[in-house]
Order: sequence, then structure tokens, then C-alpha cells
Amino acid sequence: MTFRLGRDVLLGPQHRLTRLYDLGLVERFRPFRAGREGEYHYVLDRLGAYLVAAMASDDLDAEVTIRWRTDQALTIATSQRLARTVETNDIFARLVTAGRARPDAKLATWWGERYCKAVLGEVVHPDGLGVWREGSARVTFCLEYDRGGEQLGCLAQKAVDYARLELAWGVPFWLLVVVPGPRREAGA
Repeated sequence: MTFRLGRDVLLGPQHRLTRLYDLGLVERFRPFRAGREGEYHYVLDRLGAYLVAAMASDDLDAEVTIRWRTDQALTIATSQRLARTVETNDIFARLVTAGRARPDAKLATWWGERYCKAVLGEVVHPDGLGVWREGSARVTFCLEYDRGGEQLGCLAQKAVDYARLELAWGVPFWLLVVVPGPRREAGA
């Protein structure tokens, strides 16, 4: 997925990430899968979080403060949510790539799960929210990544909850549900 977001075509994605790691901008871990180490996964380190916050600030002279803890970010390494997070991020990274291939289209907004929870509250809990712009058209969507662990009735209730969100915000939402296969899709 990282190669889709990188802009420096002269360096491979692993080399770029290793450079960011060496600079202290990211931390990395290798989850164990079936008794062996998996590929590296990366999270922001404190310096990287500070840099992102500074770049997002409108006032370049303002002192930037962050409440970032790398140890908390690294809890994803042992979380059951790791695969879901990686797969969700991959979908959004593919949309970023698709937007780069077309001058009139782009993923204008990408909110992760935590930010969605902070903004949307208890109404819905999407894995991500995006705004796709194409020409003058704009589509706001919420992504639900279903790995097959929920009862099908829960999926139906989510559709009702998203309809409530749409009414509350006054913005039409598309609900994109990713399912693990055709059987689950037919049941949903």
C-alpha cells in the first residue's frame, strides 16, 4: 500500500520508510503470523507526529503542541484490528492513486476510524470516511469493512444508523460495505 502514496519514484517504498525510520519520524514493528515474522508495519513516531502537526498549522510561527504517544500507536501491533486497519487503509490508498491518475478527480477527504469516532460520536462507527470529488461532483461515503464476524442483523441496523446520520448532518452519505466474499454479500 505504501508505494501508492509515495511520490519519490527514484527510491523504493521500503527504502523510503527505512529512511523515515532512521530519521526518527516513524516507528516500525513486525507482527508474528503463523509462527514467523510478517512484513514491517509503520506508525508515526513523536517527531513525525510533530512534523505532521506543524505542516497542518496555518501559522508557521506558532508553537505546535501534540498529544502523541508512540507507545499507544504501537498497540496496533498486537491488536486484532491490525488486519482490518491495513485493509481499510489500502482501499483509501487505492482511491488516492486513482485520483492521481485523473486531473479532474481526487480523494479530497480521508478520515480514519479514530477521527470518525471523535467527529461522528456514537451514531455510527465507520472504519473510514471519504469525500471523492470528480469535476464539480462530490460524494461523501463511509466505509464499513466487514470481515464476517458480525451478525447480518447488525449490518442492517448500520444502514438505519447511517440514514439517521444523513438526516442529522443534512449531507447524503453513501455507505460502502466491503464483505469477505460472494456468500456473505448474498446474505447481507
